[in-house]
Amino acid sequence: MSKGFQTDGLSGLLRKEIFEQDIHALVPLDRRVRIRRDEQSGKDRRGERSLSLCYLDGDNFKSINDEEGHDTGDHVISELGRIIRESIKPSDRAYRLGGDEFAVVALDLPDVMMYGTRLAKAVKEHEFKYKGKIIPMTISVGIATHIPMDGYVDAEELKEEADNLCYESKGYRKQNHGKGRVTILIPKTKEIIQSGEI
Repeated sequence: MSKGFQTDGLSGLLRKEIFEQDIHALVPLDRRVRIRRDEQSGKDRRGERSLSLCYLDGDNFKSINDEEGHDTGDHVISELGRIIRESIKPSDRAYRLGGDEFAVVALDLPDVMMYGTRLAKAVKEHEFKYKGKIIPMTISVGIATHIPMDGYVDAEELKEEADNLCYESKGYRKQNHGKGRVTILIPKTKEIIQSGEI
């Protein structure tokens, strides 16, 4: 498959079709024990493997298209793609699912909330500017993490959980919460944790 077919022309991220292939190939995750090098002690440490699925959804993107025009919206999508690419690890995979919806698949994250916060903060702090006009932009993030033996049954269940968590970040279920937040679920305890507004 050519690189051009795999990549979304506007965002520069991988296309939704590649996301579906990747996520179904990865879940359920290989149960082999992960061995990593501890940088401070220089010793190998054994630990569980994990796969985090991050859903990112632009806030108020429809109003940008409606009020500023689709050229401005396309510029925002292009910039979002670049910010996401620059904010993730080389081993991570980033995708545009459609419209202003994106996904990132990351293995073995040491701090899931910090990872999501870094993505949301990078977007908020970026100056989106088109034809001399600054366009305010934030994203809401939901992250579901799968670990072997204590994770999700299949890829569809993991996707649904990440989508629900992103929905929570937008504050649709809580009138006192705004958008631009990060919501994660702790795999073992099933506890939902949400950041403040980024």
